[in-house]
Amino acid sequence: MQHFFNRYYRSNTLSCATLNIHLIASRETVLHGMQKQIIHIVTKRLNKLRVNIHTQTRISHIHEHEITLTNDKVIPFDFMIFAGGTIAAPCLETLALPKNKKGQLLVDDYLRSQKDENIFVIGDCALLTNTKGEIQPPTAQTAEQSGAAAAINILRMTENKPLKKAHIQIKGLAIALGGTFAAISIGKLYFSGYPAYLIKKLTEKIYKWPLWWSANQGFKKIEACEI
Repeated sequence: MQHFFNRYYRSNTLSCATLNIHLIASRETVLHGMQKQIIHIVTKRLNKLRVNIHTQTRISHIHEHEITLTNDKVIPFDFMIFAGGTIAAPCLETLALPKNKKGQLLVDDYLRSQKDENIFVIGDCALLTNTKGEIQPPTAQTAEQSGAAAAINILRMTENKPLKKAHIQIKGLAIALGGTFAAISIGKLYFSGYPAYLIKKLTEKIYKWPLWWSANQGFKKIEACEI
């Protein structure tokens, strides 16, 4: 949005010089928990766009046209977007299984419920971790990986074979940062700007084909079992 405002102000299309965006983050940085390099790139980009960043504070009160932060700072506003985090699907509340504060089910190394070994949990419904025990964010990547790992273990269970530990990890990350600017991390490689934007767009174009192939292979296995 800030890139949009800046662009149209420069072209005299919109009179939006007085439009200001304030980003409020309760932790020490924006994107807390992500790689330090990505946080640095994103913060630098937001500052360049003139986004007002407020860290280590929360909203304590909301009035008609202003908010008060826990550090007593008052910010007037006309429009506010509140993104207070994620919670698991409400239907999980009815399950008497161990959960975390977000309502996600706790699973073992094989993606089974810690209370019932016959229940496998995947995607946003599960608290997924990597081999180091680090919590993985609820993304399409982790959902796909957990789904494939659980499917393999379900098949191995039906065949009385030892289960395989799930290895869930974020292999890469792409973040759009306004216009033709993006940030990408792949392993220990980090880069940003227009090249990152092109790679992100290319990924969006070809993403569906590997996903379609995986879904097709899974459907064939289900079809074979039904026969």
